[in-house]
Amino acid sequence: MGNKVRRGSAATAFLLVGLLTTWASCWVGSRMSYRLPLKPLFRGSGNCNEIGWCSEPWWIIAAFLAYLFGPSIVFAVTGWVSVRDGTQRRTVALRLALLIGLTALFYLAGYATGP
Repeated sequence: MGNKVRRGSAATAFLLVGLLTTWASCWVGSRMSYRLPLKPLFRGSGNCNEIGWCSEPWWIIAAFLAYLFGPSIVFAVTGWVSVRDGTQRRTVALRLALLIGLTALFYLAGYATGP
């Protein structure tokens, strides 16, 4: 019982850190003035690019939610898996730091190559 509680607590803490990292990265990215000249996604003329004003297919909404909450779910799963018997705290901290760095890079690269 104690191990599951500890793993659940770690997963919740990792999830919260993931949500905070996502928010902070999006906040910093939205204020970024640096833009790369590369545009990986094609934007055709006449497309509606507003989520609230246009009716979007279900898969666009699912992709948007996965973009926002996917990294936090990865944080939670990593927190659950990382806190096993015999895992050192240093290893858990390194995994957390690696996830924070990769998540920040993921969102900031999206802002740097965005329109």
